[in-house]
Amino acid sequence: MKPIGRVLWSILVLLGLGTVVNDIDRNALDVLAPVLKQALNFTTEQYSFVVAAFQITYSLMQPLAGFITDLIGLKLG
Repeated sequence: MKPIGRVLWSILVLLGLGTVVNDIDRNALDVLAPVLKQALNFTTEQYSFVVAAFQITYSLMQPLAGFITDLIGLKLG
């Protein structure tokens, strides 16, 4: 296999793993909801604030992470 082919496959694998980790992070709060609500004595409304805070932080950090990656370079990022 040519060296450029290895690089492309490596990028593809990393993108796939990133997508899987991203989906697991987003769904972790749903899976843990009953346990966290019971352990922390949260009502459904209080727990919705936790989920909303996670989603807002997640959406604000994506452009910031892209900006930082642009500043430091793709290879280092």
